[in-house]
Amino acid sequence: MILQRQLDWRTDLIAWAEAVRGESYEWGRTDCGALARTAVRAMFGQDLVPFLAWGTEAEAARVLEEVGGIAGVLLGLGAVPCTRNFLNSGAIIVEPVNEDGFTPVLVYVEPVVVTSHPTTGVRWYTRDHLEESVTGYNLWEAKLADG
Repeated sequence: MILQRQLDWRTDLIAWAEAVRGESYEWGRTDCGALARTAVRAMFGQDLVPFLAWGTEAEAARVLEEVGGIAGVLLGLGAVPCTRNFLNSGAIIVEPVNEDGFTPVLVYVEPVVVTSHPTTGVRWYTRDHLEESVTGYNLWEAKLADG
């Protein structure tokens, strides 16, 4: 089954970004993976990846290893990989592992990028701050298993 983004997905995505801005970091609620999950829910009107749920860092690591990471999940849904210059609003961005051992996941809500970190919470910054080597995943329609 192919599921399209909601007709008013841009409005819902912007409202989502405004609602989470400034929130403190919390595993399963505002960590970067949870932000990607809820952003996708805002665009599609339903939770496409209910299995991406956790409450601790250890649970997140276990779940993400089992499903091949955020990038693997997005590819399974039919997302199209792209470079920084070809991001569309709503793209999920996966950065390389950083010095803290995290694999940052961000959401592009044109013209800002929404991300979260344990020390700063949820914050916004411009796309220009992204490394050119990041991989974004544009997901305009989702391929869901029938059933």
